[in-house]
Amino acid sequence: MAEIEAESAFQPGERITHHEYGQGVVLDPVRGGYLRAFFGVGERRVPIASLQRQLSRTERILRAVAGGADRGRTAWLSCEAHALPVVESASALTSARISDVSSSLDRLVQFLCAAVTQRQQKLLKVDEQTYDLMTADGARRARFTLNRDSATNQDDLELLGLDHPLVQEELGRWRSVPPEDIGIAVAGDVEEPVLLSLWMVETSAGNGERRVVVQPIAIEHDGTRVPAVERRCERYLQAPASAPRLAPEQRLALFAQAVEPALQRELQHKGAANGDGSYSAELIAYAEINSDGRG
Repeated sequence: MAEIEAESAFQPGERITHHEYGQGVVLDPVRGGYLRAFFGVGERRVPIASLQRQLSRTERILRAVAGGADRGRTAWLSCEAHALPVVESASALTSARISDVSSSLDRLVQFLCAAVTQRQQKLLKVDEQTYDLMTADGARRARFTLNRDSATNQDDLELLGLDHPLVQEELGRWRSVPPEDIGIAVAGDVEEPVLLSLWMVETSAGNGERRVVVQPIAIEHDGTRVPAVERRCERYLQAPASAPRLAPEQRLALFAQAVEPALQRELQHKGAANGDGSYSAELIAYAEINSDGRG
């Protein structure tokens, strides 16, 4: 029985990792404990004992869900680092529906404030349009303004925007958080447990037009969609921590049976998955929301 299971463990086309050759793709089925695969160095015949299955980003997130305040901050910062460039577009912001703040600039300030705090720095508000970045020893590192004219006319002011080098550095830093560190469990005002996922979706129409949106999908365990959670998803990403209650296999099954089909239907409804176009979807945030007793 063990030999049969080993023979079926890897299938052609499956992505794998080898301790010496790195990432590769299976070319032929397993025979006698060996398989043929293509690596960066070319084709090799290797024993299956030397291989590991290369998990997808979604699998890596769902297999490592945890609670904790630090985990929650990391997950939110990572999600914002992916989403902020998208919400610069008014049409993308309307599609995303992932923030209660009044503008993308407000979100950018919130993100930068939280991000620099992780470096023991502070972003202090001077007035409605001016912020000072302070180092750990109390020195002012930079003064930012949200007003383009002020930044142009005053040499000591730097315009705070997505293209500022400091902002680009923080966006890159938090976008590169390992998938294993962004799946969270939280407590919220829900009657039944809810799986909240946020997807970065890039669509391509038949005429070559490309569009990127952030799409939230929230479902209960029976597959029921929960629009109220989707509309306030940023709030739930910052909710108090809870202990995870689902096993990794349960999350994976729910995603395959309910979450991903719901995403497909949503994109079809919006016309993003119809006709000659195509789309790709990447999971950028996951929150397992358990009832806090007030739902």
